[in-house]
Amino acid sequence: EHFITDRCAALEESINGCFPTIRWKLFDTQINGGIADTCVCMIPCDSGLVTYESANTAAQVNADLEIINVLSKHYDVYIPLFVDGAESVNVLNHTESQLITLSVSTDEKLTVREVA
Repeated sequence: EHFITDRCAALEESINGCFPTIRWKLFDTQINGGIADTCVCMIPCDSGLVTYESANTAAQVNADLEIINVLSKHYDVYIPLFVDGAESVNVLNHTESQLITLSVSTDEKLTVREVA
């Protein structure tokens, strides 16, 4: 049992080491001491870590970008990313991929702007 517990902790630590800010909870300890598989994305905030579902929209979008960045680097594949609702995020995380943001505007006609 100790081997399994230590192996699970090492696996979780190894995976979390790949991510700059978000953390993954991959195992739950049950009442009987057993270990159950889970996969919960935890996002840092001022009060500690919150689940992805509990985080605000901006934190969720930036967590999505972080996950994509780590997977892109791991697989060496960089694809264009569309961020819908970008007006709800003040600062988007940096990414090596092309970033296409969609946001609400008061323009009467569709406008396309290139941002360097």
